[in-house]
Amino acid sequence: MIAPRLLSEILEKNMKKTENPLGLKNERINRWWTGEGIEKDGEWLFFTGMLYQLIPYMDSATRYLEKLETTKLQGVLTLSKIIPVPFSLIDSMVSHKMKKRSDRILKGIYRALMKSGVKVFYVPELDTYSGIILHDMGMERAFREHAETVAERLNDAGINRIVTADPHTAYALKILYPEYTGSDIQVKSYLELVRPFNAGSDGKFVIHDPCYYGRYLRISEKIRKVLDGFGVSYRDVKYSKNLTNCCGGPIESISPSVSWKIAELRIEELGKSGILTFCPICLMNLSRAGGDVSDFAEVIMP
Repeated sequence: MIAPRLLSEILEKNMKKTENPLGLKNERINRWWTGEGIEKDGEWLFFTGMLYQLIPYMDSATRYLEKLETTKLQGVLTLSKIIPVPFSLIDSMVSHKMKKRSDRILKGIYRALMKSGVKVFYVPELDTYSGIILHDMGMERAFREHAETVAERLNDAGINRIVTADPHTAYALKILYPEYTGSDIQVKSYLELVRPFNAGSDGKFVIHDPCYYGRYLRISEKIRKVLDGFGVSYRDVKYSKNLTNCCGGPIESISPSVSWKIAELRIEELGKSGILTFCPICLMNLSRAGGDVSDFAEVIMP
């Protein structure tokens, strides 16, 4: 296990510096929208929460932490609090194939919303990480401070409707931000707004419900109506919807080995092929455990 106190200190420092847990500047990792011809005004602000953009880096960081977890070398992590790691070095460790995939997924979500007739727009300067890992780690003060900063920025910009790309960001903005900041912005997952169109999917899938969608936001039935509307062939396993089992995230930052084992157990339930999910962390963890995993956006906007 990575020492929680050390990890918490690094996370808080990075969040204060760059507003994301890895200490990477948003403008360096958030490039999916370039050349996309995005709308700058509309009814629903597309708020990615940076999770898809961070996943390639989180995957590399998790593999690195996994090597340190069972050794006495965890002390090298303290250097990151003193000596910043150059972006070029971090970038060189990351799978560019995974980065391109994450960008394609975000483009697919945005295009699906547009194709569904949703008046969606995107402002990169307003998009940032929600801070959800701080809440997951029990870092209440740090989460509140970050949430207040983000909520104030959105309020100053006159934002009153947000559509999210992933379940972690959706839960943070829809449930936690009102509690911690008093925010009254209307928040929906893109899965609640997309409407069926000719997607041309002929695959057969087994559904992995992300915890935040299944257990907490309780939109699993809505998701299945969306799947039915798009003509996606799927099946459920015993532990699904509000009883879904975890993919192993986000504890991969504390104990990559435990996270791996949880993901392997979930793969045993789902089978290795044709897994369909709706979450970047689930996509990462189940793929690392040997699953052939697709994101919903890849199915409807191949």
